Amino acid sequence: MFFKIRELELKPKRFEVAYAPGEVDLLDPELQQVGPLSAQGVAEFLDSVSEIHVQGDFHILVKTPCDRCLEPAGEEIRQKFDLYYRPLEELEGGVEVGLKAADSDVGFYEGEGISLRDILREQVLLALPVQRLCRKDCKGLCPICGVSLNEQSCSCVSPVVESRWEALKSFKLS
Repeated sequence: MFFKIRELELKPKRFEVAYAPGEVDLLDPELQQVGPLSAQGVAEFLDSVSEIHVQGDFHILVKTPCDRCLEPAGEEIRQKFDLYYRPLEELEGGVEVGLKAADSDVGFYEGEGISLRDILREQVLLALPVQRLCRKDCKGLCPICGVSLNEQSCSCVSPVVESRWEALKSFKLS
């Protein structure tokens, strides 16, 4: 779905869509979409400030390798979004522009409008957790032999830490 400025100038456009796996490129080959990416909301053109305002919510289930043990980790994401898009021409001219806290939800578009797929891709990627785990108590892999510590124990011995790094043990993280 593409939101054209000319159409939005006439009236807001409501949307309710479901994209099948693969229809929205999530830019990460290890990130697998399971089921549809569904979204609903409304897009409108704010003529007074020449912005496209898009708000709504989405739902998606994705699978990705666990960051500790590499087993599949599922993540269900339900998120609301409320975004503003300004014409890219506002930034051109080589002048540096400072952003305020209120500008954190502002993006830019060029051409005739903006694609809902691009909006959803960005929102899904931003909503993913920084560390993706198959479960909270995942023990990961043994750094020496590579066995999954969730499934079995190993008898590997931790390598000896060089004395020059011992001073770092006294630092406390706050």
